[in-house]
Amino acid sequence: MARPELSEYEYLREVEARARAVVDAAAGDGWLAGDEESGDTSALRRAVKELAGALRHYHYKGDGCLDEEADRPRMRLAGVVLLRPAAMPFGMDDDYETACQRLNVDPRPEGWAIWNTWSEQGLAVSLVMTDLDGTEGLLMNWAQGITTYPVTPVPSQITQCTKAGRHR
Repeated sequence: MARPELSEYEYLREVEARARAVVDAAAGDGWLAGDEESGDTSALRRAVKELAGALRHYHYKGDGCLDEEADRPRMRLAGVVLLRPAAMPFGMDDDYETACQRLNVDPRPEGWAIWNTWSEQGLAVSLVMTDLDGTEGLLMNWAQGITTYPVTPVPSQITQCTKAGRHR
């Protein structure tokens, strides 16, 4: 069976998933605990420990790891949310269509990503975006306690930008 052709992001995710599996198995076998005292510092154990230390985050499009993203500054976010027709955020009383109407965007079958940040003047800014995959990757990292921030989105990813009051 032929291997599927992976995009660069898919390849990064695949390699990282396999590396995490190795590190998780090593941790389960006690390899990452203080082996120095036992005198067992084999090359393989050292390599696995280095691998564990090098794993920074789950890769996603816009994470800033590719050369093509290197010139785009990181974006500090207060929070993100995904709006989808079949899966609205917990505690939100509106249905998907009503939420889209409030955001002044048309409902899309795939949904919307909303990023909350601040302008250079300190104003709260909400971006309604089409970048669902990048937002999911960001949320995966945050759910694992991994601090990571995406690069600034390109204009074609932003559908709506609203500014509110000053951030304190």
